[in-house]
Order: sequence, then structure tokens, then C-alpha cells
Amino acid sequence: MTPHEKRCPHCRAKAGLDAGTVPVVDPITVPELPEAPRVFRIHYPAGHARDYILHPDGRLTFAIAGQVLTTSLSFADMAGMSWEGAHIEWDPEPFADEPNPEPGPVAEAVQDSIPLAA
Repeated sequence: MTPHEKRCPHCRAKAGLDAGTVPVVDPITVPELPEAPRVFRIHYPAGHARDYILHPDGRLTFAIAGQVLTTSLSFADMAGMSWEGAHIEWDPEPFADEPNPEPGPVAEAVQDSIPLAA
């Protein structure tokens, strides 16, 4: 279980960690465009979450593997297709930084070099 799943009341209830019932997930509605970039978090039905930024011009950006990407779909398109069954959290607290695991031992090569035809 991720730190997010441990803290999020919706994810905790869905996983049966809280005595309460799973909150009803309302369809995500399209908001007014913000005056400044606004962060929101999508909690997917599979249990993971991703942060997005809604920009004043309607762009949606998100980060994956340290790269900031822009989706070609609008907020309404994403809400209707990619976020079906998900719930949204506006202006969330930042994800807690999970410590990187210590790198394991480096494996030595066990294969001899491949002979090449001359």
C-alpha cells in the first residue's frame, strides 16, 4: 500500500481499512478555467493517483518519470474517458516523498563475449 493509499480517506475505505463505507464517486464535472494554474489529483479506481495541473488556457499537464507532459485532450474529454469511475481532489497536499530504495548489488556479466565473424 502506498503512502497515498494510507492517507486518502476514499482509498482507505475502498481497501476496507476504515469502518466507514466507500464514499459515492460522483462524475467529475468540468470546472471554470482558473485564473492561475491549479493542481488537482485524480484517484483512479485501481488505487493509484496522479497529479495534474489545469492551466488558465485549458491545458492539462502532468509529470511522469520527471518529465512534464501535456495531454492533447481537454478536461471534459479526460473526465468522460480516462477518469471514469475516478474521483477528484482539488488543491491536494503534495505527495509524501517516498525514500528511494538502496540500489542492489551490481550483477557481473556471466556471458562470454559473442564471437563475431571476421
